[in-house]
Amino acid sequence: MSYKNEIEANRVGMQRRKKSVFTAIQITALLLAVLLIAMTVMVVTDAFGNSQSASSDGGGSASLIKPVDGKTVTVYAGANVSYKGYVTYPEGKGYTLEIDNSKVDLSAPGRYTVVYTLKKNDKVVDTYKLTLVVEERNVELEELMTKIEAKAKILGITKDMSKEEIVKKVYSFVNSGIPYTTTSASHTGNDRTKWEANWVKEALMTLETMEGDCYSNYSLSKAFFEYFGIENVGIMRDEDDGGLDGTHFWSVVNIGTKEKPKWYYYDSTLLAGTFSDGTKNACLVTLDKLWSYHSSKIAEGDASTTFYAFDPSKYPTASTTPIN
Repeated sequence: MSYKNEIEANRVGMQRRKKSVFTAIQITALLLAVLLIAMTVMVVTDAFGNSQSASSDGGGSASLIKPVDGKTVTVYAGANVSYKGYVTYPEGKGYTLEIDNSKVDLSAPGRYTVVYTLKKNDKVVDTYKLTLVVEERNVELEELMTKIEAKAKILGITKDMSKEEIVKKVYSFVNSGIPYTTTSASHTGNDRTKWEANWVKEALMTLETMEGDCYSNYSLSKAFFEYFGIENVGIMRDEDDGGLDGTHFWSVVNIGTKEKPKWYYYDSTLLAGTFSDGTKNACLVTLDKLWSYHSSKIAEGDASTTFYAFDPSKYPTASTTPIN
């Protein structure tokens, strides 16, 4: 290769290298620009000057709009609602909050969505959706819970007690305070098809009269359990089984947790018969003890007649460990 040709080849090679470097710089600059735009879209500045990522539903940890009591709020029909009180958000420094509650009907029970939009200098920086549940107001239940709260204070039953302690104190009060006689009867009548719905009214009337029957005792005990947040399931004796006429009511209650339940049977009725241990106590008992009960209505040695006739498989499984 001649000297001139070598110079020309070097010149062409250098131009190619310069062009490659320039192209690489252009591509890098373009990528950086795209990244910067993306970060600008995703990042907003809060009221204190801190950078945070906006969230479409306001539920993320970096959201500017945050719920006060969770993403679902429950109110009674006809209630006066302060929508701003359900969330926190930056105020001042150009921030404004818009609330769309146009789809909410506070007079009709149902589930509704409230949309919050946060703007800064008229630009949207965050949105949040809150579910508002409107429930029918149960005046009777509210009245009952108020009376149970007052009665619990008199009896010295408090929410810092264990569930077992609460159940035992409730049993002691109801079992000794509601005398069962042949003249006693449920205040809500003998239509047992509505027994699961009538317990509120029955408990209210039992508190007023302090008398009744097994359904009265069941209902009043349930009122305490509901107030103290103790899981409970009511049981009615199978009318087509057991050989006894009429009905009887008792419960199965959970003195453990939902994760580690400890279910036991509970009957606060003042019983006439006895269990196999010689007692009349039916507070937190196992199935074996419950079925050992011998009623005065059952003839001695009659194994075909059962006072507590029911199918345990239809209810939470009770513990087999007796409580002292």
